[in-house]
Amino acid sequence: MPKYYFTCKDCSSEFSSSMSISEYINSEKKCINCNSSSVLVMLKSSVANFVKRTKVEIVQNAKEEAKVVVEKIKNGDLNTIRDIYGEE
Repeated sequence: MPKYYFTCKDCSSEFSSSMSISEYINSEKKCINCNSSSVLVMLKSSVANFVKRTKVEIVQNAKEEAKVVVEKIKNGDLNTIRDIYGEE
């Protein structure tokens, strides 16, 4: 599933979400920080980044991204925790 990256124009919060292309097209995108809608801009989709990469490069990139996520969770980054576990 593609991972989409967003930034909120109202609060400048940055976050990402993995969803299918049809989910992306049909979903209402809201900021996970301030709940603002129709103010989000897609920065990039990671699908395009992987198209020309080798298997080794993809695995290495996934490991690096996982390390970043682990550090954010260890530091208590609530946006990252919500992105992974969802809202409660």
